Amino acid sequence: VPLAVAALAPAVAVEHGALSRLLLAEHPELQTALADEGLPAASTTLIPLHPWQVRNVVADRYGPQFRSHEVRILKPTIPGRPLVSYRTLVPLPTPRARHPHHLKTSLSVRLTNAMRGNSPAAVHNAPEVSALLARIVRDEAGFDGRLTVLAEPASARFAAPGSTTDDATGLSRSAAMSAIARQNPEAGLDPSDVVLP
Repeated sequence: VPLAVAALAPAVAVEHGALSRLLLAEHPELQTALADEGLPAASTTLIPLHPWQVRNVVADRYGPQFRSHEVRILKPTIPGRPLVSYRTLVPLPTPRARHPHHLKTSLSVRLTNAMRGNSPAAVHNAPEVSALLARIVRDEAGFDGRLTVLAEPASARFAAPGSTTDDATGLSRSAAMSAIARQNPEAGLDPSDVVLP
């Protein structure tokens, strides 16, 4: 699945835990894409987007920001494969990341009983809760190796004024363009270990 990557200006983005830096470290082609667009890596927020979201939602819901160049879609994509939840994808290995972070994207599709976006609270809280749980595991001496918490160290979302209010689709513009990075559970596995959902 080719994940698109949106590049957002500071005025329309909120980032927690440096998602852009994480993506640039694991997917070096994004650095070249930013340079090609004349965008500064230090102040541009990168958000991976599900290809369905790009084809069916992004142009209509973010038209003013595209016209003002506050939101752009970069040319390279991040190739990945879907997991059990098909809006969460695991990027294919890169020269810099044998086990890249999983990317939980937004999908403006009603699955079961809800639209599948990342709420502003989830985007804010993911790195905060991950840091809290890491401290607890560390303080408890790792629970003798019986507990591993997969951290969600970084996230970002669209954040223009008024973008957090749900609309007729049931998903705010903030939730519809957001992503959370999750630690890849394969990173610390023994060769004989198998991960099952």
